[in-house]
Amino acid sequence: MRFDACLALAISGVASAHAGAVLEWRFEVAAGAPRVVSCAVGRDFLWGAQPGWQSGWSKAWFFDERHVEHLAFTRRLCRERLAHKDFFLEGELMGELPTPAGMATVEGVWTRHPACRFRVPAVMGTVWRARDGRRLVCLVNVSGEEQTFSYRAGSSGEVRSHVLPPRSVKTEIK
Repeated sequence: MRFDACLALAISGVASAHAGAVLEWRFEVAAGAPRVVSCAVGRDFLWGAQPGWQSGWSKAWFFDERHVEHLAFTRRLCRERLAHKDFFLEGELMGELPTPAGMATVEGVWTRHPACRFRVPAVMGTVWRARDGRRLVCLVNVSGEEQTFSYRAGSSGEVRSHVLPPRSVKTEIK
């Protein structure tokens, strides 16, 4: 577990540590923490930010057993970002996919200064374009439950549906 935790932390980069240092994304481990962390990290990942988070000021916070679920989700996002770096690092964010009618939402409180309430769709999606013109659809389920996400693909208008497991990411290159 320690190697995986270090890997996730290293991949997430210095920017996330800086964000934590200024208390921009600081999460307290409480009953709703997995939901709160997955919402913030998942949403930021979709927008192209480096996945990462901080909790408290202990140097060993990422080894704490209370963070196993947070680290697993962050690792999945880090691996996806690396696997599709031609989109996420060198490409262009084209926009967000519309949230399907009836999509579940996830609510909580982000511990910021000041703390603020949030409500986001359980599954969110974005479209990215690589330099060579290929497109990538990226979906992230930030909830703790399986969700179905449907969207219209390109100019054909074909409806595509994906069932996403809890706290997961799904990418599709076109």
